[in-house]
Amino acid sequence: MKFAIFSDIHGNIFALEECFKYIHEMDIDAIIWCGDYITDIPKSHEVIEFIKNTMKKYQSYMVRGNREEYILDYHHSKKTDWNMENRNGPLLCAYHELSKEDIVFLSNLPESLVIEVPEGSKMFVSHKWKDDEGNDCTYKIFGHSHKQHVFTKDNIKYINPGSVGVAIGANAGAEFSVLQINQNFHKIENYTVRYDTNEPIKSIKESQLNETEVKWGNGLIKLLQTGIDYPNLYIKEVLKIANEKGLEKDLDTIPMEIWKEARKRIKIE
Repeated sequence: MKFAIFSDIHGNIFALEECFKYIHEMDIDAIIWCGDYITDIPKSHEVIEFIKNTMKKYQSYMVRGNREEYILDYHHSKKTDWNMENRNGPLLCAYHELSKEDIVFLSNLPESLVIEVPEGSKMFVSHKWKDDEGNDCTYKIFGHSHKQHVFTKDNIKYINPGSVGVAIGANAGAEFSVLQINQNFHKIENYTVRYDTNEPIKSIKESQLNETEVKWGNGLIKLLQTGIDYPNLYIKEVLKIANEKGLEKDLDTIPMEIWKEARKRIKIE
């Protein structure tokens, strides 16, 4: 069997569509989806619709990621502390993009699953790397880090396909992997697909992402342009400044003046 493996789309429908131009030519038998389909690039609903449509053609195995967990927790707990003027504004933007059907779809996704391959191998799939589950499997497949890598540990082959939507690295594009398994043979190939990042950047600029005081969209735009993890640098700089000023390192209570100063320091104003 031949599996295409995708993770960390983060709302970037443009990158996902570009990947599938390749997938349709690869004789893929099934698709493994490793979570974080939504938030960040403001096309979360479109990504879910796209995935649903691919399920009509390909056998699909899906787990939820931490971004789905954030949104579902907000939805089911009826929280009221998210608003457009704090750091949860970008998550709230994504939540407002989703339909009731999208929420139900995400709610039905498991946190992890095991795929039994007819050739005798088993694959454990999760969003984050788990040491305490799936250790009787031949493969452990996960995402979350936004970096492609393959390695072997304790006779288990670990596969991270990288990120479709917001990959990190000097040559970042839309990333995915293909795993081919036969009775006495396996092959893993990593792919990086170039696409027009001006499209997701335009969608960010036209969205509410930068209407929040946090201006999360600025960091995302720089990430798409450079492959450097500016959103993470942004958070680190906020915490650093808070520490310098003797404040608690609680992102929910750090004043917006510090977020503004952090953007100035790392040049994402």
